[in-house]
Amino acid sequence: EIPVFLQPVTPLEGSGQPIVAPTPEQVLAWQALMKHSLKQVRVVPQTHKIIGQL
Repeated sequence: EIPVFLQPVTPLEGSGQPIVAPTPEQVLAWQALMKHSLKQVRVVPQTHKIIGQL
């Protein structure tokens, strides 16, 4: 089975674009919902933004 990865948006300061990120509770609810029909559903943060790679 193919794994599914949820990667919620991480707002980037100074981008000039209004981005509303989902709450952690929303992301976990989506993951739980998807796990009813899929075996592998994972949540991964956008680490490239966190470590300054963008």
